[in-house]
This record gives sequence, C-alpha cells and structure tokens, in this order.
Amino acid sequence: MSLSQGWNPGKQRAAESLALVLLENFAISNDWDLHAEVRCSGETGSRPSKLSSRHPFSYCFPLTPPTAPVYLTLMSASYVLILAFAIGVVAGLRAMTAPAVVAWAAQRSWLHLHNTPLSFLGSTAAVVIFTLLAVVELITDQLPSTPARTKAVGLTARVITGGFSGAAVALSGGQGFAFGAVLGALGGIVGAFAGYQVRTRSVKALNVPDFVVAVVEDAVAIGGGLFIVTRF
Repeated sequence: MSLSQGWNPGKQRAAESLALVLLENFAISNDWDLHAEVRCSGETGSRPSKLSSRHPFSYCFPLTPPTAPVYLTLMSASYVLILAFAIGVVAGLRAMTAPAVVAWAAQRSWLHLHNTPLSFLGSTAAVVIFTLLAVVELITDQLPSTPARTKAVGLTARVITGGFSGAAVALSGGQGFAFGAVLGALGGIVGAFAGYQVRTRSVKALNVPDFVVAVVEDAVAIGGGLFIVTRF
C-alpha cells in the first residue's frame, strides 16, 4: 500500500516540498555533488538529487562519497589543535621549515585555506619565498657563528612562524585563527628548547660532530612538517 494513499493532495505536496528542501540543504551543506549518480527506490541515474517522482516519500542519494569538506567537519577539534601545536614544534626546530611546508600544502590543497585570511599561502610567490628562506636557514644553521635558537632573536622568530603556521593548520581544520596561533607559538617555544637540549646532549653522548646531529634534526623537521600538513 502506498504511503501517499489517504493523504490530502495538498498536504502531500507540502510534505514533498519540505522533504526536498531539507534534503537539498543537507546535501549542499555537506558539499555533495547534486549532479552525481544517484539512487532512488532501486533506480540509478545521472540527474540532480531530488525526491523520486515515482515514490514521493523516498529519497535520492549521491552514490559518490562526500568530498573533503565533509571529512573536515567530522575531524575533532582536539585533533586539529594538536596538529597546530605540532607544526609549532617543527617551527621550534627550524623556524622557516614550518611555514614552507604549510605553503606547499596550501598550494597542493592538502591544507584548505581558501576564503581564509591565509589563502595567500597557496600562491606560487609564497611557496618560493618560504622555500628559499627555509633553505637559507638550513645552511646557516651549520655555521658556528649562528646564535642559539634559545636566544632572543631565534626564539622570537620561532614564536612568530610557529604561531603563523599553527593558525594555518587550525583554519584548515575549521578551528579558530587565534587559538591555532597561540598553540603554534607555544609549540615553537617547546620545540626550540627541547630541540636545543636534544641536539647538544646528543652531540656529547654520541661524540659526533654537531653537523651530523643537525642534519638528522633537519630531516626530522622536514619529515614531521610534511606528515602534519598531510593529515587533512
């Protein structure tokens, strides 16, 4: 027996219209492709998602999986903010590596910064500038004359780039700019002091030249940064 039997035609049309609006609003808010292949009461076809004309109270759902924005809405806030802190720690190890990997991630759409204050990070200019700065830092880090990262200049730079990178990661995960920036800056401080202690103690414990440990630290910073920005 059809669900529509016994219904007043006017009420039936009103119910169908309401169901259609709710369904399409849900689909749009979750970034579903409304022109993807759909299934309606056992039928498949390539047409916009809508109520089945044959079965007024059955729905048509896209067969293709939801796109990235749906996944991002399901990511927990705590997970995203941990990543924001972690990219700050990377900045504490290498001040310019963190924004460099963030810029690459934004350009390759690993991080979703469109329509945010940091959307410019996805530009070619930003990628080139931050990459060059990161390379220069990796070279100067090997020089004996380079000040310790825990000194005022080095620490300030790490707080700034850590906060900047943390904000980008937080925005990509749908969290607040300010909260991500604070966590990134704190990560920069933690990474600076922890990295300094690990490096100096490793050189003494292993009895190896400083540059050997520095190269390993470079690899950890770059690899860790890439791991973080590809979690989205």
